[in-house]
Amino acid sequence: MDFYETNDYIYIFEIKNLCDDTAAIEQLENRKEAFEENFPGKKIKMFLVCNSIQDKIKELAESEGIVVITGNVFTLSD
Repeated sequence: MDFYETNDYIYIFEIKNLCDDTAAIEQLENRKEAFEENFPGKKIKMFLVCNSIQDKIKELAESEGIVVITGNVFTLSD
């Protein structure tokens, strides 16, 4: 987990090689809660940076307000 703070925002980054489950999303949400407790009133932006991500995980992350930066989106077949 990496973060960068400015006067207006705290930017939280989770960096992974492969995102094929919700662990990275959960980690970002847990860190967001911790920053909100320790820095009340500070706006927080979350970023998930990964080489490859499953399409459903990407959709879930984006629905939670997480910016996804990736080189490859893949679909798991049944």
